Order: sequence, then C-alpha cells, then structure tokens
Amino acid sequence: MQKAVGLSQNLSDTQKYLISAIRSQVLRNYPEAIKAYESLAKASSDNSDVQFALSNLYADTGNLDKAREYCQKLLTTNPKDIPATIQLGRITIRSGDPQASLEPLNRASFMAIQTDNPEQRATSLHLTAVAYRMLGKPEEGLRSETEALTIWRQIGQKRGLAYSLNEMGMAQSLLGKTKDAQSNYEEALQVRRDIGDKRGLGDTLIDLGNFYGDQGDNDRALKMYKEALQLERDLGNESLQAICLNNIGTTYSLKGQFEDALAYFQQALQLREKSNVPQDIVEAVHNLADTSAEMGQYEQAISQYLRALDLRRSMDDKRGAAIESYSLGRLFGYQGRFGAAVKSKDEALKTLRDLKDKTYWMAEMLGGYGQALVLAGRAGGAKDYLTEAFNLSTELKNDGMQAQTLGFQGDVSFYRGDFKAADALYTRARQAALRSKEPDKIVIAKSNLAKVQVMEKRSPQAIASLRPLIQQADEIGVKYVSVECSIFMAEAMIQGRNNTQARQELDRALLRADKSGMQPLSARIHFLLAGMESAAGNTSEAQNQSREALRLLDEMKKDPGAENLLERADFKNIYDMSSQRLK
Repeated sequence: MQKAVGLSQNLSDTQKYLISAIRSQVLRNYPEAIKAYESLAKASSDNSDVQFALSNLYADTGNLDKAREYCQKLLTTNPKDIPATIQLGRITIRSGDPQASLEPLNRASFMAIQTDNPEQRATSLHLTAVAYRMLGKPEEGLRSETEALTIWRQIGQKRGLAYSLNEMGMAQSLLGKTKDAQSNYEEALQVRRDIGDKRGLGDTLIDLGNFYGDQGDNDRALKMYKEALQLERDLGNESLQAICLNNIGTTYSLKGQFEDALAYFQQALQLREKSNVPQDIVEAVHNLADTSAEMGQYEQAISQYLRALDLRRSMDDKRGAAIESYSLGRLFGYQGRFGAAVKSKDEALKTLRDLKDKTYWMAEMLGGYGQALVLAGRAGGAKDYLTEAFNLSTELKNDGMQAQTLGFQGDVSFYRGDFKAADALYTRARQAALRSKEPDKIVIAKSNLAKVQVMEKRSPQAIASLRPLIQQADEIGVKYVSVECSIFMAEAMIQGRNNTQARQELDRALLRADKSGMQPLSARIHFLLAGMESAAGNTSEAQNQSREALRLLDEMKKDPGAENLLERADFKNIYDMSSQRLK
C-alpha cells in the first residue's frame, strides 16, 4: 500500500485522493480517510461512490448527521438508489428512531423485489428485524429475520447468514427461547470463524457474552468478552474495545470482584475520553461511581457521580441526570448527610415526574425519596410516596421493587420503635425478595428481620441470621448493610454476655465505618462501646465514647433538612442515654 502511495505522485489529484482515502480506510485512520474522501467529493461532486463512502465513514465514526446528509444527497439524485435507501434506514436506527427507519427499509425491500436483488432484500429484512427488536416487538423481528435467513442460505451469502443468526439469537433471548437463542449464536460464531470475519466475530462474541450474562453464567460471559477484547485490539477498534472493557467490568462487579471491575472500568473510561463521545464517557464515569460505592469508597464515588451529573446536564439528558442525582442521594444517606439525601432524591423525583416516567426508575425514586424522609426523622411525610411506590411496583409486576418498598415501609415502624409492625412488613418484604431472586433485595430483607430480632432481644436467633449476611452483603457490594449487620450482631452478643467477641466485632466495624464515612453507624458503635465500658465500671472511657456518639449526632443534625433527626427512636435513645452518661 505504501508503494502505491509513492507511485501515485505522478497521478492526477483525483487519483491521489482516491488512493489516500482507500489506504486510510484500510488502516482504520478514519479522520484521514474522511479528509481524503471530502477532497474527492469537491473534485467530483456527482460521484455517488464517494458520497456513499463518506456516508459510511461518518456513520462509523458516530457523526450520524453528516452520514444522513450524504445519504440524502444520493437519494435526491436517485430516489431509487437501493443501497442509499438501506443506508438511510440503518442511520435512522442508529439515531435512536427505529420506528422512522421502517419506511425506508420497507421501500428498499420492495425495490429489491422489483429489481430481483435478493441480497438487498435480505439486508432490508435484517435491518427491519433490528428495528422491531428495538421497538420491543421481537416476534415481528423474528419473522423478518427468518425470511432474511432463508434468502442468505439460498444465495450462499455466509456473512449475511451470520448477521441474521446473531439477530435471531437476540430476539429469541428476549422471548425466553434460550435454547434456540444459544444455538443460533453458536452457529453465527462458527460461520464467522469459518469465513475469517474477525469484525463480525467480535460482535457475536459480545452478544453471546451478554446472553450468558443474562443467564447468570458470568464465567462464560467473561470468556466471550475477553476473546472479543483481544480481537478488537488486533483490529484496532477502540470503540468496541471500550464496550468489551465495560462489559468485563460489569461482569466482575456481578461476581463481587470489585477491584477487577474498577480496573476494567478505568481502562474503558480512558478509551472513551480519547474518542470524546459524551454518551460513552458518562456511562464509564457512572460505572466507576457505582463500583466505588460498592467498595465503600463513598467520597470517590460522590466525586464521580458529580462528574456524571455535570456531563448529563451538558448533554441535556434529564433522565440520566435524575439517576445520577438519585445515586448521590443514596450515598449522602450512608454518610449521615440526611438533609442532602432528601434534597438530591427530591430533585431526581421531580425530574421524573416532569418526564411522566412510569418505569422501574419512578418506583425506585418514589420509594427512595420516602426512605430518605424516614431516615431524616421526617417519617410523617413519607407515607404517600411509599404507597405510590408500592402501587407502581405492583403495576410493573416487579417483585424486587415491591420487596424494597415494603422494607422502606417497615423502616417507618422500626424507627419509631414499633418492632412488631416492622417485623410484619419486613416478613412480607422477604417473601417478595425471594420471589424476585435478586441477591441484594434478599440480603437486605433478611438483615432487616435480624435487626428486629436484636431489638426484641432474641439474640441467639439474631446471631445465627446475621453471621452469614455479613459476608453475603460484602460479596454483592452493599457494604453499608454488611457493617450494619456486624454492629447488630455485636449488640446481640452483648445481650448474650459474650463481650469479648462483641468488642472484636465492634472494633472491626468501627474501622470500616470510619474509613467509608458511615457516620450513622459510627455513632451506634460508639454508643454500644460506651455501654460496655459503663457496665465494666470504666466511667471515663464510657464518657469518651458517649461524647463521640453525641458529636456525630450533632454533626448530622446540622445538615439542612435533618433538624428533626431525633424524631427517630434509635437516635433519640442514643442521644438521651449518652447525655445521661456525661452528667
């Protein structure tokens, strides 16, 4: 290729531009390829091949407006240009408007029948199937793709065959036809290996990894993603490398290997910052924030969520901004910044109401806002939000969300000291969580029931419940719940007069709580340590511990919106007893 460029010095400008454009395209140097083809377009404005190449190049680099512009030029010149009509459908799908893509794709399919061009018809049918899947109509997509598959087999076009097998696998997976989906994915994989289609092979490996991940087979998903990553590195496709890195990070997170997840998310962010596509960057930043939160690194997570929030706002992504704001509120609650938690979650909820959202996220934010009010000592204002959250989660038939909301409703009773009522709601939450099979919902529901056992002084039962929950909570990345379980287990040990083990448990919990900035839990630990010291006759140390518990509670009360914190029975008890010890 370099020799051809050297020999081109004696050629016309048009021929030089063409050789340069082809060379840059082969080397995947898209900016240079675009530059060369643009020069060609100026020298030969009516060259349809150049316009089509530019449309493809701009689409490959994510500039869909320019891709559409060149496609429209082709169709203005020749409305019956089938490849350009198909290209318009493809660009429209990638622009996020699958419904609008159906018109040009159907038109292309009809023209392909008229001109007896089965390959173009199969391509139109395949893209139609993609559009239907994106529209939530996998059955219709499967019908189109089955017809396309028949044509590919008849004409012996293996690359198209692989595309259709892959798409059928995606549609069948959505329809719950997992065996058929796996069979088609694996056939697509083999076809692409046979024909040496490395780029297509990478796509199928990613889709098959997604399939295994959806089935909960994280080890096989990782195997697919890692093979795809090496392929994309060999091909130099940084965009797909970032997708692979992101998927590997997500899978490691699901496996509870958060350090590994963090490393891959950081690599994904580096590549996405290089490509400078805001939507891709913000996804990577959000994933890093989630992982930092799962590791208990709350300050780092907050910084990352704030960056993601700024990015969402700059993109005018209101829904995404609401999710980032809600995520911040969750962490503020862990830190004992209860007023800030209420404010962040309130902003998120108001945005979703403005968007008239009725999805999972609306139920999440309704319940989460209600919980924030409860934790801030403002339980009186939480009832309507929690009722609305439960009704929506029931309407959505989402057992996990029902479990979470029932847990929040149980918190209302728990924090006013009505443990019998809390137990009844937590029991219902556990039943819904088990139906959902969502690990975090199950662990949280079980931990809530164990907390009631401690408060009702059923210590042997509580210890047996809490001991396994500590590790389970760590494994799924709910560190706050893990530390809280340790504290309540220590309290149960104190009730059983096993003070030595209780002290060890509290010391470990305090290190973790202080490191992550979990002020509410640190306050409870100091309160329990004060009680142990007082029982042992160590008045001075009991007062030191009580003083620290009071300091933390006073600090939390200063947060605007958390002035009524002592309306919570647990904090009022800590405050009153700690104050008495200092008299």
